[in-house]
Amino acid sequence: MTDLVINLKEFSPVPDLSEQPGELLSVEEFICLTEEKVNECENGSGFLLNPNGTNDGRISLFSRFENTWWTGKYVGTVSYPYQDYRITVNFTSRFDDSDNAAFLAYVFEKALDIPDKCFPDMQVQGSKEKTFDFLLALLFFRRLHDAIKKGIFRSYKDFEHNDSAVRGRIDVARHIKENLQQGNGKIAYSTREYTAQNDLNRLILMAAQCLRNRNHALFSGLLKKDDVCDSGLKLLQNTFADVPPVSAGSVIKACRRRIAQSVYRAYEPLRQAAILVLRRYGISTFAQSSVRASGLLIDMPALWEQFLYQEIFRHVLQTNAPYQQQEFPVLGGKRTLRPDFYLPEHSLVVDAKYKPRWGEAYSGNWEKTREDVFQIITYQHRLCTKNCGAIFPLASQEDKPVKKLPLAQNLADEYFWLFPVAVNAADPDFRQNMARQIRKFIEAINGINSNQT
Repeated sequence: MTDLVINLKEFSPVPDLSEQPGELLSVEEFICLTEEKVNECENGSGFLLNPNGTNDGRISLFSRFENTWWTGKYVGTVSYPYQDYRITVNFTSRFDDSDNAAFLAYVFEKALDIPDKCFPDMQVQGSKEKTFDFLLALLFFRRLHDAIKKGIFRSYKDFEHNDSAVRGRIDVARHIKENLQQGNGKIAYSTREYTAQNDLNRLILMAAQCLRNRNHALFSGLLKKDDVCDSGLKLLQNTFADVPPVSAGSVIKACRRRIAQSVYRAYEPLRQAAILVLRRYGISTFAQSSVRASGLLIDMPALWEQFLYQEIFRHVLQTNAPYQQQEFPVLGGKRTLRPDFYLPEHSLVVDAKYKPRWGEAYSGNWEKTREDVFQIITYQHRLCTKNCGAIFPLASQEDKPVKKLPLAQNLADEYFWLFPVAVNAADPDFRQNMARQIRKFIEAINGINSNQT
């Protein structure tokens, strides 16, 4: 099977594919085939990494605009077989080059609130596949920590026994088959127990073992830094010490159902991360013999929102609560508005924007942001704030100042604010520059209320 690699960037035109061997696919055929393969896998949920733990609906990787196909909001890798080829599609952040994912790694680590001191020697370098391996390991350990600290997951499960100490429901048919002619004094019976020896914990343990086998040094380093994960995995290993092994595919199939119990809510994001790990390493993901599509996709706008909350808005709001959009009903409750960040004490509502068009708006070209602007002003009108605005990344080698524009000539005290996050991932001081900008935005937002009074 011949490898065919197609490299794309997010929010960019899909290039002409005529240079591929034998003109294998047209652009339209390639797009339809790729989206079909991705959504064959549990409606896309087997691919998608979303920081808030929700993976709902069909994944759309491309859109058509002015007779041109464009990539969308996802960054990652998709691999699938087609005829005699193994097609691998790499979606790269528009702020990163082909070999280094500094911007993606930085946003990812901060969005998940991973302390810098935990990874002093871990820098994301090398191929995109190694980058996604690194990020997936961080995601799994973060979600494992959040789940385990709430307690080991337990559920009801039926067990079959065959001994003389009956403590459950007798299975007559199985007793006749196994014991009647043996005269061994045993009785076949079954019990229903609330136990940690369940499919979800087996899934978690198998995913951890996959990560250990893939990169033992990284796994050991993460485990040494986290006593919660270390003790939790040891407990699970002891729980399944005498249980016969099963295949990764059967475990994934048994864990398809979402975890809805409020007590174990933290285990749902962990379940999704464990499935991603097993699909990537445990069942021949990226292997030449694999007949299914495989890969990892990251929802960048969702990651960007989480990043901004962790780095800026939770400090402004002075809270440690997890990120969650507030809901505000309109039209008698028939519709609901969900602004990204509402700061009543600053009379400000801010929307996180990740689209490239906002970099153009900052330079004075507002043509492509019409719907976004109306959306933000709607938030401002519904919440009765004096200020509204957008915070967005743009490619720049220099920091960009915050701008404020009057909403209307007769509204002297109402402003639309632009918070541009300048990104230069090739700069050796990239992380320091990002941290400096974050502090600048926190100071600017904290000063808005005093400036307007």
